[in-house]
Amino acid sequence: MLDAATGRTELVKGNFAPLEQIDKRPLQPTGKPDEFWAALPDADNNKTQIGRYNARSFTFQPVLLLPHIAFDSMDLWVDEGNGKVYVTYEGQLLRVPLLAAAGPK
Repeated sequence: MLDAATGRTELVKGNFAPLEQIDKRPLQPTGKPDEFWAALPDADNNKTQIGRYNARSFTFQPVLLLPHIAFDSMDLWVDEGNGKVYVTYEGQLLRVPLLAAAGPK
C-alpha cells in the first residue's frame, strides 16, 4: 500500500477483489465509514456472495448468498432501507430480498 502523503509503502494482506471490480462506478457506500456493498462472484460454482466490504481493513463480511448466478459489484445495487437487492443480469433487472441478515442500519 502506498501512502500518497508520505510516499511510504507497506505490504498489506486482505481481500482486494471488490476494488479490482471498479470500472463503471464506485462501490455503493453502506452508510458506515470505509464500508461498501460488494458482490464476490464464484463463476466456477455459479454463485455470488453479497456483503459489506471494509476498504480500510480489506475485509468482506458476507450477508447473502445467491446460488445459480454469478455477477460482480458493478451489477449490484442495495436498497437497505427497503430490504431489497437489485442485480442486472443478462439484460434483466432482478430483485431479491436482503433479509434480516443485513443487520441494523
